[in-house]
Amino acid sequence: MLRSLVGSEMCIRDRYQRRVRGIPLSSSMSTTDNLIQLTQKYFEVWNAHDQEGIQGLHAEESSLQDWSCQLGPTNADVATGIAGIWSGAPKIAINVLDIYLCQPTLTCVANIEVVVDENTTIKVCDVIAYNDEGKVVSLNAYLKA
Repeated sequence: MLRSLVGSEMCIRDRYQRRVRGIPLSSSMSTTDNLIQLTQKYFEVWNAHDQEGIQGLHAEESSLQDWSCQLGPTNADVATGIAGIWSGAPKIAINVLDIYLCQPTLTCVANIEVVVDENTTIKVCDVIAYNDEGKVVSLNAYLKA
């Protein structure tokens, strides 16, 4: 009995990991690689200041919260809010320093550096939760004290 339960659990876990984010995983691609690629793509689109692209990366029901605002409850609200950041700081860009994972969760932590302009750079830690389709459901940004 115990052997069949353990076997079933392992089978369920394997199927779960293979469908993470709705992106098929090849035998040469791990769940870790998949989460890292999703997170890197998010910041590429963010750095392109692509409002439509950011909206498409967020689930329909999603949120973004940082030290000064809370955006949501829809992906359109989040994208509009982020576009406001870009218009207020046209040179703003993000450098990803590290990405931390805790499997099998669909959450990662991105240690980033936000270059606001030539004179202002801040360190931020983003906690990003994804759904099974690979869409961001929440992003909580923490400013280094």
